[in-house]
Amino acid sequence: MSSRESTHVGLCEVRIRLWAIDSLKAKRGIAKSLLARMHNRFNVAVAEVRYLDSKEHLGLAVVSVANSRKVVDGLLSSVVTFLEDDLRFEVEDLALTYV
Repeated sequence: MSSRESTHVGLCEVRIRLWAIDSLKAKRGIAKSLLARMHNRFNVAVAEVRYLDSKEHLGLAVVSVANSRKVVDGLLSSVVTFLEDDLRFEVEDLALTYV
């Protein structure tokens, strides 16, 4: 690789509060649907990583890789906006990490 080529990785960890969920099965349905929509719409890797036994919270990790930090940042910003616009839940906290 030449010195001008670079790889940028962005990780966004998100804590989501779910509303009126009465079972882990219902939570898994929302999570599975949400993960598929995010992957298909934004071409990011996404996984449920925290609060696996909680009915109230969903912890997601979203990862994007590109040759520009600006592209990664813009994509993760779009993902966060997408999550914040969904009325089924509330984004309580998020953390961004870049490599």
